[in-house]
Amino acid sequence: MTDETKTLPALGTVVCAIDGSSTSRSVLYTAAGFANHHLSRLVVLRVDDRAAEGESALTAAVAELHELVNASIPGHLAYRDGTDLLVRAGDTAGTILATAREVDATLLVVGTRARGSLGRALFGSTTSAVLAGATMPVAVVPPTADEVISIESTSVPHFGVIVVALDLGTRAERQMHVAATLSTASRHRLLLLHVASADTDHAHAEERMAALARGVASAHGERMLVKEGQVVDTIAAVARKVGSGLIILGRDRTAAGAVACELVRQTSALVVVA
Repeated sequence: MTDETKTLPALGTVVCAIDGSSTSRSVLYTAAGFANHHLSRLVVLRVDDRAAEGESALTAAVAELHELVNASIPGHLAYRDGTDLLVRAGDTAGTILATAREVDATLLVVGTRARGSLGRALFGSTTSAVLAGATMPVAVVPPTADEVISIESTSVPHFGVIVVALDLGTRAERQMHVAATLSTASRHRLLLLHVASADTDHAHAEERMAALARGVASAHGERMLVKEGQVVDTIAAVARKVGSGLIILGRDRTAAGAVACELVRQTSALVVVA
């Protein structure tokens, strides 16, 4: 699902929150891919209590972060003026959200824990809390070896078909805007998916999806699909069938992160909650 001739546009300030776990390198690499444009900024944040334990402890923590960043992303990104490394103490989720607001982040990139004995990703409480409190789009990187973005002089995405899972009962303008922005990095039309109940008028649902699509300018247009079934299972099945490397969700305040959590468990796709 490589989009060899496509590159990512400038996305503003991308904040990458890592914890030094085994998945930190893939989270860093993905975030750096999103921020590779010369007009974008990358802020790498590690929340570490050593930041409040004196100068020598903070210096050690900063040195460790530099070493991890240098080992995880290409030098032209690690050493450029537009990349900042921060070590801060405090409540992990609260510090991540406060830092993202402070630097006016346009995208926040976080990870999940490594997969457990059943081969499923473990969705940590920090990621869930970040998804619940974020006011900007959040990209959740799955704990797999699959690259969704390759970093060269520019970022080459491997998104394949971008699946935009629409809940027609909530506002979806920002979700559609994010999808349209990232569509420039794919050779495919956006796939707008609505998982319907048994009594849904499919034609009416497609009309509403078409109206949402008319409000944005996606790079290659859209196609629409209305399917009945359980929400997460249906989205995951469609994503696997079309070879999607990127699923874009809307924000559901009643169950923040629940759908993203299950999709990360069931697929190897990058999940963006907009």
